[in-house]
Amino acid sequence: MPTPSSGRPASEDADAVGWLGAMRTRLDSLGAGAGADRRSEVAALVAHLETAYEELRVADEEARAQHDHITRLVERENLLRWQQERMLAVLPVPVVTTDPDGIVRAVNAAAAGLLARRVSRLVGEPLLALLSADDRPDLRHFLDEGAEHDRTLRRVVTLEHRDLPAETVELQVTVFPGAGEINWLVLGGHGQEPSRSEHAAHRMAPALVQLINLPGHVGSSSDALRAAVRTCADALGGGCAVSLVVGAPVAPEAVATSDETASACDGAQLAAGEGPCQAAYEVGEVVVCEDLAHDERWPGFAARAPEGVQAVVSAPTDLGGRRTGALNVYLPVAGPTATYVEGVVLLAAAIGSALHEIGLRGELERLSGDMQRALDSRATIDQAKGIVMAARRCTPDEAFAHLTDLASTRHVKLRELAAQIVAGAARPDTVG
Repeated sequence: MPTPSSGRPASEDADAVGWLGAMRTRLDSLGAGAGADRRSEVAALVAHLETAYEELRVADEEARAQHDHITRLVERENLLRWQQERMLAVLPVPVVTTDPDGIVRAVNAAAAGLLARRVSRLVGEPLLALLSADDRPDLRHFLDEGAEHDRTLRRVVTLEHRDLPAETVELQVTVFPGAGEINWLVLGGHGQEPSRSEHAAHRMAPALVQLINLPGHVGSSSDALRAAVRTCADALGGGCAVSLVVGAPVAPEAVATSDETASACDGAQLAAGEGPCQAAYEVGEVVVCEDLAHDERWPGFAARAPEGVQAVVSAPTDLGGRRTGALNVYLPVAGPTATYVEGVVLLAAAIGSALHEIGLRGELERLSGDMQRALDSRATIDQAKGIVMAARRCTPDEAFAHLTDLASTRHVKLRELAAQIVAGAARPDTVG
């Protein structure tokens, strides 16, 4: 089945395997069926072809393994991009993404509606052209300062529509240098009273954009977890404590907490083997404990929870329907509002996408390292061949055949044997 971006259909892999198999069969038949008068000639040909066959087989195995790995990464990257675009699209908060010069790259539906333009008409246009002439100089200066560091600008500006009256709005402009892009959020303006979900999204908008762009300006997964927890705690406010669990709560792969209260609550749930975090992860939906003292669902957790925690909101993090962990918010007051709960759900959704991309980037870096090591091992094998050729006064094919025989006899990989020979080149007995 062809893959969308690998450029190498699976049929080619099958052809390569079939060709190598056919070559192996022909080699066997040549060795077995030659007459006495041509046996020496055939033996030399067989040895030469066997060397070529072995080199091709090793190279093909490595190439197919790398190809399969890259294909999986591309599929996961496409899934991530789809989820990020979906999240921005459904946010009622107007969000515009531009390059460092202010040229529009992406627009969500809310922004297109506010600007009274079709998305296709906005992409590629300078965003500053939609602002009043009085507002442009400050924003142009902000852009001209460059995008080497995280920066945020908040201004009340006037949007000027071609066919609509001017509208005053509050604009937040955030630079994410690692991502090479700028996010523009409209946080307020004149109009109808927002719905409950719109109010939650507006309140969470800066935090959501920070989380979605987290992979562009953190160095590692641990840094990302800590940054995500701080962002959520700041966005939710109210003296809450926040924890982020990666993996199943009963056996987490990683945990980050905002303070000691969050750590104690996580520990209490783990010790009790029950709680809102585990429940949210298992059912795949947000779980709310409005009053811990009177909630009978998790008596073990309630008995171990630290004093001062009266309510809990736990929301699963996921990617494409696959649960990856949970976001937990511990509150000092009972009865979190529905808007507050929706805010926690939005934050958990953004975290799921961000952590996946960070993990994907780490895997791509590891793959790059593996490919470099494969190239290094090929160079080491070539060096070892040269050493064997000099020691045994033989041809490159004979040297490679000698190396494969030694590797088989000593039960080591060819690259490992080559490294040993190169490292011990000064000792004649190393080459066998």
